[in-house]
Amino acid sequence: MKRIRTWLYLGILICSFFLLQTQVKASSTPVINDFYTDLTVLNNGDLKVKELIVLNGNYNGFERVIQYKNEYAPIFNRTQSSLEGSSIYNGDGIELSKIEEIQISNQYDFSLIEHSGKSFQQVSSANNGDKRKYIKMSKNNGETYRMYNKNQSGSLGFYLEYTVKNVAIRHMDVAEVGWNLMGNELSNRILNYEAHIHIPNNQTELRAWAHGPLNGNIELIGKDELKITVSNIFPNTAFDTRFVFDLNVVPGSMKTSNMNALSMILNIEEQKALEANQQREKMVQFQIETVKEKLEIVEQSLKESDLKNAKYELDVLASYTKEGEYQALEKQYEKIEQLVQERMKRLNLLFGFLATVYTIGMIVLIYRIYQKYDKELKVPHIEYFRDIPNTYGPACVDYLFKRKIDNHSLSATLLNLISDKVISYEKIDKDNYKLTYHDNQRTLLEEEERVILWLFDEKVDGKETTLKEFQKKAKSYSTFLNDYESFKRASLKHAWSLNFYESQNIKTLPLLCSVLGIGMGMFAMYMEVPIFVFIFFPIAIGSLIYFASITKKTKFGREEYEKWNALKRFLKDFGKFDTKDLPDMILWEKFLVYAYVFGCADELEKTMKIKVNEMGETPMTGYYYDPTFTDMLVFSHVMNHTVSHSFTSAYSARTAASSNYSSGGGFGGGFSSGGGSFGGGGGGGSF
Repeated sequence: MKRIRTWLYLGILICSFFLLQTQVKASSTPVINDFYTDLTVLNNGDLKVKELIVLNGNYNGFERVIQYKNEYAPIFNRTQSSLEGSSIYNGDGIELSKIEEIQISNQYDFSLIEHSGKSFQQVSSANNGDKRKYIKMSKNNGETYRMYNKNQSGSLGFYLEYTVKNVAIRHMDVAEVGWNLMGNELSNRILNYEAHIHIPNNQTELRAWAHGPLNGNIELIGKDELKITVSNIFPNTAFDTRFVFDLNVVPGSMKTSNMNALSMILNIEEQKALEANQQREKMVQFQIETVKEKLEIVEQSLKESDLKNAKYELDVLASYTKEGEYQALEKQYEKIEQLVQERMKRLNLLFGFLATVYTIGMIVLIYRIYQKYDKELKVPHIEYFRDIPNTYGPACVDYLFKRKIDNHSLSATLLNLISDKVISYEKIDKDNYKLTYHDNQRTLLEEEERVILWLFDEKVDGKETTLKEFQKKAKSYSTFLNDYESFKRASLKHAWSLNFYESQNIKTLPLLCSVLGIGMGMFAMYMEVPIFVFIFFPIAIGSLIYFASITKKTKFGREEYEKWNALKRFLKDFGKFDTKDLPDMILWEKFLVYAYVFGCADELEKTMKIKVNEMGETPMTGYYYDPTFTDMLVFSHVMNHTVSHSFTSAYSARTAASSNYSSGGGFGGGFSSGGGSFGGGGGGGSF
């Protein structure tokens, strides 16, 4: 097996070497992984701002420049042009509440902005290498906070909380905020920017716009919240937002314009959106010319690589639009493709014989390898097994059958702990149960300890939780899925220790035959003969993967598999047996545990309910009706539903879709061009 891995690693190393040649040398300037802003409009017109800057790399600290006004803004004169950026959008000052250091885990999201951290101390002077100290420097238009917090690797969070005074404007028809989220003074690149803007008690009017990079997006979450996202922001890039809302949100604001502003604002933003979309149209036209150029190259060379380049550029154009010239270019591509295919057919005849010989040879070789290394050992057949074959737990049984661990393993492991009284349950309502951990019931397997810590956060006797609390954990999907991966790793470690499968020791010749096919496939790519790509590569790579992943069971593994498979047959046929032929009911809970592994739990639950009703409460030979068993069936169904729903929620939380086109009406969409027209802004950077 080690030799097989060596060949695989060698192939990966060679591919990685060529890929690394094309990489651009990364900048030594630290990168802001995430810049989070949480902004709330207060009823007196102030803005309450929370910022979290997740900075990665080697640095001494970060300097945040926060401006509350634009000193060069023209005087507000109640004209439409003054609504594009003037002194009325300036704030009056900044009041700092706190600066904190936030520890960054491997997985986090915007909710991290609500976490508390270690406070910075304000000092009059500091030196590089100091920790959690800051110097405040005041200017005519804002404040600068130079935060010292030495970091050599990984990420740290700089959290600031402050209030900008007197920002919201009361027009005669609507209230408005125009604010520079970022000025053009930030020296670090931002990979991801996300802002949430809250307008408490807003009920009727809400329109919003943002200006800056054309890949930004602004979304109306509801009548009282906005969300702004931008990715891959280069240094010194300004962007801003403007939003209008109900007047009664800011009854205490002293900043008034004495004019009806909404219609003028809509005119301004419609024009900006038009300009942004015109820029996108220029991008489309540029891409059309690029496609034409690539098609001309293919017409001259008839090479498959040039055809692929043309197809790539055509697909890029399709991502912008499939209207206009796209259809004509697509037809032109199809005609050229036919010419390329004719050339390929002539070359295919030359190499067809070699492909046939290689294919037949590999089929013979794979068959011989199967007979010697992969064909399972024969063991006595068992039709039905009516007991639990072993005590190494359901996760290991799942691995024995599928060579993987999934959420069925988790459900079965949890139910097994309940069956062994390590965890007890108590019904709260039809959809929720209280779970209680009982220490020292038996020695726990490592994967079971991970489940206990996942559920209860700590391994303490009498600790309680609920199924609903477990389901809530899925909302923090990164932590939830990390805990799941920890459970899987522990389960795999345990399963591997049982030696269900043989360690293979395939000789070098089969591997060389696979590598030969890869080499011929690469030669085919060089010669641009696709038959070698589509025949040699699949056969060569497929055979190499097969040789590297042969899973022949040991004698112990085969015997265990036969027993568990016989139990699986028994559980699937459970309803066919008379009650007098069934094992003692004390085993039924254990049967249900492994039914989750075998994928027949729902069917078995229904069958068991019928059998319990048939038996009634009258004791039978070897059977005693336990009224709590029916509760167990109900609980197991609710528990499995909760686990499945939690995983669905966690995986779904990682998926989001949003439109990226500008909207002049203020109902969400992509950014318009420009940025930095209003008050506020600033920037800063690492040092």
